[in-house]
Amino acid sequence: MQAEAQKTQLKTTLEELLLLHAEEALALRRLARDELDALTDRKLALWEQLTAVCAQCPPGPEDRDALERIRHAALHNQILLHHARDAIRTILQNASGQALSSPSNRPSAVQDGLRVDFRG
Repeated sequence: MQAEAQKTQLKTTLEELLLLHAEEALALRRLARDELDALTDRKLALWEQLTAVCAQCPPGPEDRDALERIRHAALHNQILLHHARDAIRTILQNASGQALSSPSNRPSAVQDGLRVDFRG
């Protein structure tokens, strides 16, 4: 019976983590700093909870879909975070009158949309 309760706790924690990533994506789009700080605290608490639950009841094959959705959401948020950081940097440079640098760490050929023909 305890194993079933731990499985339920694992599924609940994974669902909460997925919902948190959805909230984080919205906050990143709005550049809501205070909300992002609160979400980071919640994410750390969920990480600790997930670590404790996984020590007792490791995820199984039935949890793979949930884990993949969380991984995808985290990668999506990482991309949003990079865009937000670049946008803020550009805004600050414009406001301060500094010369604009490239908005990304990507090479200029990639930023300019370099086309490659693979047809030979």
